[in-house]
Amino acid sequence: MIDFVIHWIPVAISGILIYLYVQNWFCHPAKEKGLHFKGIFLKYACWPVFLLGFLLSLWDGKIPYIPTAKQAVKGFTPFVSPLIVQQFIFWITIFVVVIKRKYFTPEARLALTSGEIWGMVVFAMIAYLMTWGGIYAAIKSRKMIAEEPWSKINIAAIDYRK
Repeated sequence: MIDFVIHWIPVAISGILIYLYVQNWFCHPAKEKGLHFKGIFLKYACWPVFLLGFLLSLWDGKIPYIPTAKQAVKGFTPFVSPLIVQQFIFWITIFVVVIKRKYFTPEARLALTSGEIWGMVVFAMIAYLMTWGGIYAAIKSRKMIAEEPWSKINIAAIDYRK
């Protein structure tokens, strides 16, 4: 497990530094700084969309232009289903790992691979926890009021010279 952490720390630090650098373009530098955990959860929760986009790019799939919804979507959208499936897969994987290690792995091999196995389980737990963020957002969205998003913004009062 120590080897896993030693190799994972540079990757984690690189990822955080890249995220902070990219925030120069994604956020208003004077008003928004630091790590935006809701945004990080959203990025992880959107993995099915990115995966589908990647696969369609490999096959040169034709994607119709569909404008982004301008009103809030309430409740469990089709995007929540893959997150729930991912959670089930995580628990099935944990079950299989425990059964294989308990009943089918020789004791000598258990001692040699224990750190690596549980290090990977902890690594998979990060994605599992991120899916909970997406599911939590879907649950909270059921209480939202679906309204026109531009109705509360006075466009004439915005000073664009800043």
